[in-house]
Amino acid sequence: MGDVEITILDHIISQNGHKTVNIERLPSQLQKSKLDAPPTVQDLQREIGRLRQEIAFYQEAQKALLASFEGSREAYRLLRDTLEAVVLHQDLGRAFMSLAYSARKAGTVIQQSLRHTSEQLATSEGHLLRSLGISLDDSSTKDYTIL
Repeated sequence: MGDVEITILDHIISQNGHKTVNIERLPSQLQKSKLDAPPTVQDLQREIGRLRQEIAFYQEAQKALLASFEGSREAYRLLRDTLEAVVLHQDLGRAFMSLAYSARKAGTVIQQSLRHTSEQLATSEGHLLRSLGISLDDSSTKDYTIL
């Protein structure tokens, strides 16, 4: 079994008395689970509900990341098509302007894609935390615009 990567979200959930699949995979947790009493049916039903919530979060995250990947592919296609067309231009000034326009357009596509992905991931994290009864007030932190 490889190293277990604990994310900030896993840490927040753990600090609030809950657990995630990543937390459960830690060697200390695996050892502790061997010593615990067998779970009741009600415990198992709660565990199934928690796992369903976690699966829903990962499905939403995957969907958001795939959309971001598609935005990257669109930007790549824009640049590729422009480079192919620029090679045929005799006028270097026009070729440069065309390339600059496409680069700016590709940058906008990537920026919008990342912004949308970030919003979707934040929403998914919020849903997961609320399902566990954890309220996270991050309104006091300042977000920085990267792009």
